Amino acid sequence: MTASRPLLLSALAAAGLLGAALLQLPGHAEARPEREPAATPGAFLERYCVRCHTAEDPSGLVVLEDVAQVDSATWRVALRLARKGIMPPKDEPVPRPSAAEVAALGSWVATHVEGAGAPRPALRRLNRAEYERTIRDLLGVHSRPARSFPDDDVANGFDTASAALSLPPPLLERYLEAAERVAAEAVLVFKPLERR
Repeated sequence: MTASRPLLLSALAAAGLLGAALLQLPGHAEARPEREPAATPGAFLERYCVRCHTAEDPSGLVVLEDVAQVDSATWRVALRLARKGIMPPKDEPVPRPSAAEVAALGSWVATHVEGAGAPRPALRRLNRAEYERTIRDLLGVHSRPARSFPDDDVANGFDTASAALSLPPPLLERYLEAAERVAAEAVLVFKPLERR
C-alpha cells in the first residue's frame, strides 16, 4: 500500500519544518544524529513495529508485516499506542518515532482509515418540484414537464431524501419524454422562407 502524493508531500514538509526548527535549538543538532523520517505508513511500521510483530513470532498476536493486511481497528490501536509512547516499548532497541512521524501517521489514519468507512452521499434525481424549477430557471420554459411523473416517494418525511428518489426505468422514460417536450418548446426551429 502506498501513501497518496499529497500525504507524502505533507509528511515530508512537516519533517522538513521540524528538522529546521531543531537546527535552531542550541546543542540539539550535535547531541543526536538526525534520521530520515518514515515517509509512509508502511515505512513507519517497518521501522518501529515489524521487528516484534512478525508472522513467525507475533507479539500480542498482532502481525504488521504486510501493510495491506492491517485492518482499520489495528491502525487505530497502533496510532493510539504510538501517541501515548507505549509502542515501541522503551526496553526495545528500536528508536522512538518522532512527534512529526506520529502526527503524519495520525493524519494518514484520519484520511485513509477513518474516512474510508464513511458512507458516500447517494446520487439522486431531482424531485418533481425541483425538476420543474430547474427547467424554468435554465430554459425559461414555464410549462409543467413533471406533471406526467408519478408522485415522489417520501423518506423520513422528506421528498428530497436520496432514499426516496431512485430512477427506475419507467420513470427514466418519462424523463426523456418530458425532455423532448421541453426541448421542442425551448428551442426555436427556423424554417427557411420559401422563395417565390
